[in-house]
Amino acid sequence: MGKKAKAGETYFVDLYDAEFSRDAEPANAVTQDHYYYQMASFIRQYKGARRPQAASGKDKIRIDGVFADWAKVKTRFTDDQGDVLHRNHPGWGRIQAYTNTTGRNDIVAAAVASDAENVYFYVKTAQDMTPRTDPDWMRLFIKVEGQEGPQWEGFGFHVAPSPQNAQAASLLRFAGGAWSEGGTVQCRQQGAEMEIAVPKKLLGIKGGKFALQVKWADNFPLGAGAMGWLDKGDAAPNARFTWRYAHR
Repeated sequence: MGKKAKAGETYFVDLYDAEFSRDAEPANAVTQDHYYYQMASFIRQYKGARRPQAASGKDKIRIDGVFADWAKVKTRFTDDQGDVLHRNHPGWGRIQAYTNTTGRNDIVAAAVASDAENVYFYVKTAQDMTPRTDPDWMRLFIKVEGQEGPQWEGFGFHVAPSPQNAQAASLLRFAGGAWSEGGTVQCRQQGAEMEIAVPKKLLGIKGGKFALQVKWADNFPLGAGAMGWLDKGDAAPNARFTWRYAHR
């Protein structure tokens, strides 16, 4: 920086503008995270990806706050630990400081199971979960593959545990450009673990063959949109990525 170029010398501008940049990382600007997911898609086409996990046959889970019955479930997922650290660092230019203290519950593991009537969801955090009365507490997002209709950032449903009732959660459906109440479902949380049962009929699932994409997020305001999964609270898996459960 500051070096005067001699006649005939060339140089490369790292971040010339949003279109001509060698950075694929997401940015809170017009390109958002589009370049990043193009890159991820191309890398997968070149290198391939692991085979999807096989779902268990039928797993009957009791929603009782005792989680031993999850040990037999095959479809399990993990998320990186330690990504809820707070940040307070000097900025550059007009940004005097960058502060982010939204990290709260550190999601480290999840699982999905099903039987003839319900789909069951499990999540675990690194430490005991904070009180369920916290804002935007431990939300579950669900996409039913093959379903037509309105979606919010790719999801047709999300589950929000009730702040008042420790045994219930609200299933919300996206329709008409907004979230509306889709029913009440069972939910139990104890320490660092939580389990939820959602009846298949509330998700519009018919028959034994279906596939879901799921995502957990804590302290993530819906108004932040998909870009909020990058830097608000914790999302598992990170950013726009999802976990897939396919029952065949």
